[in-house]
Amino acid sequence: RRPAGEAAWTSSSGARSPARTAQHHRAVAAAAKRSQHRYIHQLFLESMRLLLLSCGLSAVVKPANARPMRVARLADIKFASTFSRSATSSASVTSSVRPCFTSARVFRPMLMQRLVRPLSKRAPLPVSCDSTPPTPEPVLSFNPADDQTLPYRILAFYIVAPVENPTSLMSDYRKFLEKRGMVGRVYVCEEGLNVQVSGTTADCAEYRELVAQAFRGQQILFKEDPIAELAFPKLKVKHKPLVPKLQSGDIDLNNRGQDLTPEEWATMLADNTKPKVILDVRNGYEWDLGRFEGAERPSLDHFTETDEAAYKLPTDEHDKEETPVMMYCTGGIRCEIFSAKLKASGFKHVYKLQGGVQHYGNTFAAKQKAQAPAGATAKESVRDGAGAGDHGGTTAAPVSSDAKKEEQEQAAASAAAALKSSSKDAQGSVSPFWKGSLFVFDRRNKMDMGSDEVVGTCLHCGGATDAIFNCGNVDCNKMHLVCHNCLPQSQGYCSQECSVAPRRRPLPLADLLAEGQVTAEVVASLTQGPPPGMRDPNKLSTTKPHCIPRKDFNADIHGFQ
Repeated sequence: RRPAGEAAWTSSSGARSPARTAQHHRAVAAAAKRSQHRYIHQLFLESMRLLLLSCGLSAVVKPANARPMRVARLADIKFASTFSRSATSSASVTSSVRPCFTSARVFRPMLMQRLVRPLSKRAPLPVSCDSTPPTPEPVLSFNPADDQTLPYRILAFYIVAPVENPTSLMSDYRKFLEKRGMVGRVYVCEEGLNVQVSGTTADCAEYRELVAQAFRGQQILFKEDPIAELAFPKLKVKHKPLVPKLQSGDIDLNNRGQDLTPEEWATMLADNTKPKVILDVRNGYEWDLGRFEGAERPSLDHFTETDEAAYKLPTDEHDKEETPVMMYCTGGIRCEIFSAKLKASGFKHVYKLQGGVQHYGNTFAAKQKAQAPAGATAKESVRDGAGAGDHGGTTAAPVSSDAKKEEQEQAAASAAAALKSSSKDAQGSVSPFWKGSLFVFDRRNKMDMGSDEVVGTCLHCGGATDAIFNCGNVDCNKMHLVCHNCLPQSQGYCSQECSVAPRRRPLPLADLLAEGQVTAEVVASLTQGPPPGMRDPNKLSTTKPHCIPRKDFNADIHGFQ
């Protein structure tokens, strides 16, 4: 607003005075300079946004205690950046800062004009600018043929990943599980964790969510089975290795074998055009109860003794590089360890069954149920050969020529035909190439794999059976198969010598079985521990007199409490 003295601003002719004209030019130049500074300041902020965005960061950049009339120094800029786990759209980072000029002729080079214009007028940034890999979703494996209305679940999984503070993780998991009354085994170490727990359906689901959040970057395969009662006698949370360490020493778990999905495993088993070695990385008594076709019985009954010599693997370096080795176990954790040992020993083609036999059975049970006609069971659909040759999800390796592609297609067709034929002849087995039941380390002792074939034989008479027990002699404790006819006479002992041993378990099987109070399944479950809160008849500490040491106890002399 002009002051009251109008004459001071203009001459008598109405023209602007020289003093006023010079003042006006100085004001215009100052305004242009301020616009120039704002332009450079805005260009700097926009450049920093683009730089952080290209590095996978979303940034909030603002001047701190800096006048808008001058260019803010680097020390005056605060960067508040957080990692963005998903690709940031161009609309969310479009700058609202636009250049402001007093005159169109002031400091507008084409390069700066191109840089400062809004992002919405440019080509969108590629999604690959986000360096954070996508988070793998956890997988839940279960058998849809089981009774899902049962109130409890058995949850089993393992994770091979570095654990910075095992003690803290153990404390958190112990509090979580104890608060919900869950039982089982949780082994935590610096290399990962191995878990088998039992609880209600809701509690197991909540525990899965807790673990998935703690190990967000890992692909976790949860295996879950419905049960009528809790499957473990108590809760154990310990700092110990994932599995008992091999006698050969520590191994590098960063170099393990290649995972095969259940479909890929079945297809590879069906392919008879190439030689391969199939290893059962379990104990001998587990093989007695059930196994894959082509796998020989392990000669050892303890995983710690497992080595190449036990399986008679090749020792020549050339044979190690050329021989494909396929291995499997109950849940997959033992194959992680042994496959790393074989890779360190020079074997190049080492494959392991993803999720173990348990996930294998769940996968094919789900496939058969989905492909079975309405009203038919999964086993009936297998007997009819329905869907036996469908192996969706198998990925083929890239080919370099048409001839190689044709050869692979012929091999795949041959394997699929062999797999279909094997499924038809599997005596109703839902899981191709698997025979018998699956031994598990909980109160169930065994799992049904959908096979009608019983491959186990009684230790005493040689008859077919799938009932497996620990010997009643504490000093023997041999896991052996016993049929229902021999159980009353043997009373759970593997031999006559064990039946008269001084340190025996107080299991009066003959009387209980004669009265019909206990079945063989109940006796088998007792060898793995009683239900939570009940007395364990397998432990001498709960049955012998307290004044007698364990090593001096004699059942015939001291008796049982």
